[in-house]
Amino acid sequence: LRYVHGRNGHGSGNGHGRNGHGRGHEMNLQEAIDAPAFRSSHWPDSFWPRQAYPGRLLVESRFGEAVLNQLAARGHKVTAVDPWSEGSISAVLSPAEGFLRAAANPRGMQGYAAGR
Repeated sequence: LRYVHGRNGHGSGNGHGRNGHGRGHEMNLQEAIDAPAFRSSHWPDSFWPRQAYPGRLLVESRFGEAVLNQLAARGHKVTAVDPWSEGSISAVLSPAEGFLRAAANPRGMQGYAAGR
């Protein structure tokens, strides 16, 4: 798995925010979900008053100061947020070999992964 992408509605009411995990590394489902996350609030919120913050990127501080500085140097309006605070995602993978794999998000203790 290279990248887990999801819609963010966590805490901001922003159903169109984009969040990401995984950062392009080869990871299994759980590793990708556990990786530091980010989201953009560039797009308008789904709900009134439909606020948007162009260029704003909320990034978990677990990425580290060097990454945050690089993002800012590329023109992003970076806001460092608490570790384990961004995103709400679970995943299930049913590959061709027939084994079910699942992973749950530890953020906010909201998710469970189960299958049969």
